[in-house]
Amino acid sequence: MPFWDKLSPIEPLKQFRWSMSIIDSSDISTEIAKNQGNTLFEHSLKECSKPEYEVSTTQHKLLTQTTTYPGLLKWKPINVKLASILNSKKTVDRLLEDMLRASGYSPIADYSINDDEEGNRTIDYDSPYHQNIEKDKSFDIKLDQYNSNGAIVEYWSLFNCFFSSVSYGKLSYSSEEIVEISLTIQYDWATQTRVQK
Repeated sequence: MPFWDKLSPIEPLKQFRWSMSIIDSSDISTEIAKNQGNTLFEHSLKECSKPEYEVSTTQHKLLTQTTTYPGLLKWKPINVKLASILNSKKTVDRLLEDMLRASGYSPIADYSINDDEEGNRTIDYDSPYHQNIEKDKSFDIKLDQYNSNGAIVEYWSLFNCFFSSVSYGKLSYSSEEIVEISLTIQYDWATQTRVQK
C-alpha cells in the first residue's frame, strides 16, 4: 500500500496537473488578451520545466583547510513546449510574434521605399526600427499546480520574463505529428507560494 493511499493526508503532485498564464498588465499581456490570446497560449501548452537556481561558490584556503562560501544566486531559464494550434483569430506562432513586437522589437521589414520624380529616395517606417527587447516591457508568468480535486495547491510567480530563444519547430512530409514550438524564457527571480486549504 503506498504512503499516499485514500486514508493518508499525503498526496503526490502529478506532472500533468499544471497550467501557465501571463499575469502582467503591460503591453504584452494587453496584446495576448486580444482575441482570447491568453486562452490560446494556455491551450497550446505541452511541457514546462519548473524554476531552478544555482548558487556560485568561492573557496578560501588557510593552511591545510579549505572553506567554501556561498556567492550569488542565479535563476536559470525555463523551457516551454507548445503545440502549434490556431483558433478562429490567429495561430500560436502569430501570438508569439505579437508578444515579441509588444516587447519593443520592430523588424526592418516594416518600411516603404518612395522615389520622387527627381530620383530622390526616402524610406518611411511604419514603426520605428528597433531590434532591442525593452526591459520595462517584460512580462510575468504564473505557474499553477493542482491536486487531484482540481484545486491549486501551490504556484510559482516568475518576474520580468522575456523570450531568450524561440524555435517554431520543423515541417516534414513524412510525419503527422503536431508542429511543436520551443521557448526558452529568462526571468530575474521567482517565488513559490503554498496555498493553504
